[in-house]
Amino acid sequence: MQSDSRSAAPAFHGRPMIRFAVLAAVWATLWSGAFAATKIAVSQSAPMTVVAIRCTVAGALMVALSWRATGGPPKKGLGGLIIVGVLNNTGYLGLIAAALPHVSVGMAAILTSTIPIVVLVISALQGEQLRMVQWAGCVIGFVGVTGSALTRLGSGDTTGGGIAIGSAAVACLIAGTVLTP
Repeated sequence: MQSDSRSAAPAFHGRPMIRFAVLAAVWATLWSGAFAATKIAVSQSAPMTVVAIRCTVAGALMVALSWRATGGPPKKGLGGLIIVGVLNNTGYLGLIAAALPHVSVGMAAILTSTIPIVVLVISALQGEQLRMVQWAGCVIGFVGVTGSALTRLGSGDTTGGGIAIGSAAVACLIAGTVLTP
């Protein structure tokens, strides 16, 4: 019996690591371009129309790919998926699109960058033990986001109302994230 001396390729959830890296790069590229694309689109159309088109196309594609991979719709948890979908898509995407005429693209990104900080704090409040480096990251992140946001308020393309709408969008995504098992 001969043994194969070649080592297996690194894997992530049973998939080759290269596939994971490619998918992560595609996701990051699509996500990072979304604010600019939405800002341009809402200058030509109503924010909810833009979001409806975006979510319908993306949702149809995700459902088709998911059903192809799993053989059909989920057998349980559909109600929870609908709630999270409404919060993450209608709430977050709809409200951030409504905010974009009143905030800069950079401010929208800054508001969105608070999500991991807030989710980490909520996790700690729910009993998850955080390391000191995680708490330090929360404090540094909060100071950075606050500083960046305050410098943009006087820029003329960002209003308090826009920040309020953007903050409501972020609250929807935070709620959807916390509710996702």
